[in-house]
Amino acid sequence: GTPVAHVLARVQNADTEPRGEILQLYVDPDHWGRSYGRTLLAVGTRALHRSGCDTAELWVLDGNNRAIDLYERAGWQLDGRREVHVVFGIDAPEIAMSTTLTGPDVVRDNRAFWDDQAAWYATKADAAWSRTPRWGIFGIDDADVSIFPDVADLDVVELGCGTGYVSGWALATGARSAVGIDNSPKQLATAQAMAAKHERSLPFVHGDAHRLPFADRSFDVAINEYGAAIWCDPHIWIPEAARVLRPGGLLWFLGNSVQLMLCMAEFWDEPAGTALRRPLRGLGHMTWLDTADSEFHVSHGEMISILTRSGFAVEALHELYAPEGATSDYGFVGAEWGSQWPVEEVWVARRR
Repeated sequence: GTPVAHVLARVQNADTEPRGEILQLYVDPDHWGRSYGRTLLAVGTRALHRSGCDTAELWVLDGNNRAIDLYERAGWQLDGRREVHVVFGIDAPEIAMSTTLTGPDVVRDNRAFWDDQAAWYATKADAAWSRTPRWGIFGIDDADVSIFPDVADLDVVELGCGTGYVSGWALATGARSAVGIDNSPKQLATAQAMAAKHERSLPFVHGDAHRLPFADRSFDVAINEYGAAIWCDPHIWIPEAARVLRPGGLLWFLGNSVQLMLCMAEFWDEPAGTALRRPLRGLGHMTWLDTADSEFHVSHGEMISILTRSGFAVEALHELYAPEGATSDYGFVGAEWGSQWPVEEVWVARRR
């Protein structure tokens, strides 16, 4: 395709006191009004913050009120500096704007991300509620892997329930009770609509798995597929899960495999490659340049350490590959990659 927008950023004084600068931000006028400028500005500032910059500046033509408004809405402020730059022999009076670069607010940023994604997931919710369990990006039939836990006559909590289909599956397979908790009000609205449509007595709670609003020893099973497993800090949410589980209770969670995370690009929807793109050592809090969400992925050794410190005994680690002929709605991994290396992993641990 033809590029219609770009951003160019640089780090000044990299060896002393790094300061970022947005050198260029351009969107073809035929493509104005599509949020390209806002998105690329966010990409540039995230890249600068990753590079060690705590502050950043940019220069904008005096009188370019459309651009100034964009920057101000993104938190930039006019700082009083003015200069006349000569561009192609023409005097161009410019004014400076500055901003402070801050790290992500995990709960806030993930709520905004999932509220934004909720409409797309709502289109898939009814199909998920209507079928028997299928797992992960490639919809692996549980009949082929037998990983869904036996929840008959047990109390289940889903940590990061999204549209609530796993809670629905739990009730359909005999759970005594189930409750879902999620950070996104819009995802919860879909979950509530699905529970009503499928006639399930299923409460949903707006909350955060880092701070569960449940009493100690309230549940027999804590489960999630792409919920707290990757969107919450395991050093916090796993001890919380231990707190609300009864002795002997089961913790079951599915997320991206460590192998996939090591091969992921810097952009969320760019396909994973076959080469390692980041070190395993220090793997943990992860962000992408093109989205504002935060994820958490740790090595297997670190996960075992977290689980054992939190009072769990590991029972199983299942690795999921793409089945033959599988397709995906997600751009960051394809079936060819997923047929050779595990795309997802499922941890199963028992509360001591």
